[in-house]
Amino acid sequence: EKINFKNTVIFMTSNIGTLSNSVGFLDNRKNIIIDRVKQFLGIELVNRLDDIIIFNNLDEKSINKIIHKKINDFVLNNKIGDVNEKELFEEVKNECNYLEFGARRIDKIIASKFKDIIAATK
Repeated sequence: EKINFKNTVIFMTSNIGTLSNSVGFLDNRKNIIIDRVKQFLGIELVNRLDDIIIFNNLDEKSINKIIHKKINDFVLNNKIGDVNEKELFEEVKNECNYLEFGARRIDKIIASKFKDIIAATK
């Protein structure tokens, strides 16, 4: 059976460029990151990509918004009552190491804080 990818968009994410401490214009940074992507994936695969989008690192303001939203969503979805959001926020922010891992670990950390409460309700 054949699969048609004609109208398909595939997103691949990576932290390949996070080690790049290049200071300067975005174009220069993009060239450095694309060179690293070519080394990692191989030029044959990179030449088949339509575009490479480079995101900026998460800043503190952005990660704060993400953590607050994820805490609120988790509490609402799991019908959890009293939560000291300020204390939870600080714990999650300290544990997530967002400068290295981005926002990837936030959901897991929040869930681990409530695992006993959730287990008791099931």
